[in-house]
Amino acid sequence: MSEVGLENDSLLADAQIKPTEASRKVIDDAATRIARLFGFQPGDDLRTFIVEKLGGNVEVAEPDERLEFGYLRVPGKEGGKFDIVLSPYTGEFHDRFTMAHELGHYFLHYLFQNRSDGLTIKREGTNRAESEANWFAEAFLMPAEEFEKEMAESGGYLPSLVYRFRVASDLIDHRSRTLKAYKASAEEVHVGERSLEPTISKEDDGVCNEA
Repeated sequence: MSEVGLENDSLLADAQIKPTEASRKVIDDAATRIARLFGFQPGDDLRTFIVEKLGGNVEVAEPDERLEFGYLRVPGKEGGKFDIVLSPYTGEFHDRFTMAHELGHYFLHYLFQNRSDGLTIKREGTNRAESEANWFAEAFLMPAEEFEKEMAESGGYLPSLVYRFRVASDLIDHRSRTLKAYKASAEEVHVGERSLEPTISKEDDGVCNEA
């Protein structure tokens, strides 16, 4: 079965993290459903969304931590929601992808697996769980339907796409290639696939109540 991955993925999840082993397409669809469930629109302020819609916290590490990548910290269901810690040395687009990536870990490797323990996921190398979080992030920030609509309306004009989705240009290019790969192997990626269903519900205030 064909899979489309992020080239040169150089990140590593904590050894406690178990990948879903779902295909990129299944994870892509799950990320899109989650974004729609909680009302996230492409280009929205992701930090505000995390705080107001998911009840999480986003903070920036102190410069003396010398943090190259951000990370996710979940205190456990008895300890509160979750924290995403960003590097103090990165910019808007990098931080945006980092936040979406850590949300991927939170949903795919914590909520969907019905975990209740506390854990911290830091990034230091390469493995399957980290690739899954990357796949989630790309689809969450650039859902296929909205991306293809913007691509058609803009004629593929890169500045318009960057402005619409608030991501770096290389991610725009990668998303375009990913969606083309899905279409080229549509029958193959849907054979025998299972779906990922979140074990969460949406309250009236839109806050995830299972963390």
